[in-house]
Amino acid sequence: MRSQPELPITLVLVISLSSLSLAGQEKKESRYLVAHNAAISVTNDYGSIKVGPSAGRQVVVTTVTRSGAPSFMGEQHGNRIELQCLLRPFAQGLVDYVVLVPDDSVVSLRSSDGSLQVDGLRGDIMLETLTASVGVTNITHAHLHVRTLSGPIKLTAVRDSHVSVNSVKGDVNLRDVTGSSVKVDSGSGQITYAGDPGLGGDYVLTSYSGNIGVSIPASALAEIRTRSLQDDSHQEPRTRPQINKGSQSNQFLNPGSTTMPRFLLQSIRGNIQVQHP
Repeated sequence: MRSQPELPITLVLVISLSSLSLAGQEKKESRYLVAHNAAISVTNDYGSIKVGPSAGRQVVVTTVTRSGAPSFMGEQHGNRIELQCLLRPFAQGLVDYVVLVPDDSVVSLRSSDGSLQVDGLRGDIMLETLTASVGVTNITHAHLHVRTLSGPIKLTAVRDSHVSVNSVKGDVNLRDVTGSSVKVDSGSGQITYAGDPGLGGDYVLTSYSGNIGVSIPASALAEIRTRSLQDDSHQEPRTRPQINKGSQSNQFLNPGSTTMPRFLLQSIRGNIQVQHP
């Protein structure tokens, strides 16, 4: 174990509390103690990052290295932890992080082309990657922000949360996602939504040239507006109540004016389909 001090007030750890080498892999683990609403930041440009809930107030960091000689920097400033992998330039797919955090933590993950996965949290979550996939499951009462260049995004069982998703070219799949505000923007990716949106909330799904598909159970009520230049946009009549355009606009400008979920689907060049299964 060696340390690389940079500032007197900064604890810098090159993590090597425990290691295991098997079949060319090396596994290392470190632990931190934090208070409520800790801020956890992980940057890994050389592999994937997985985050899930821990027991108690511990942050447990496990890294698995497949080759090379990386250094793992961990800095703790009070209730904030910053984790980063330091490796030779242009290395890819060599290091994976598994991080367990208290479920009320504020989590920020960044990667170039390593997948990001988050499960079982309820704090603020910010995810950013270029080409890799993003998967989020079992999130409640959270503020979720996701950005990718072309990486696909899948959100499953994200409930009672504020959701903001932005991708230049990546497809976005939402299943069983509910919240007061759900906003998805994609330049050319396809956007799909499936599930019961619950009793309220604004759902704004926009793709410049990609298709948009929404599937809602027959038992669910929702107000749905569509905007598309394509002639073959399709909507099932039962999912689109006949409400005058003026009242629809007012409801989107004034959240909470109705308890029914409100969908606004927009695609300039893509097709829009709304249906009951």
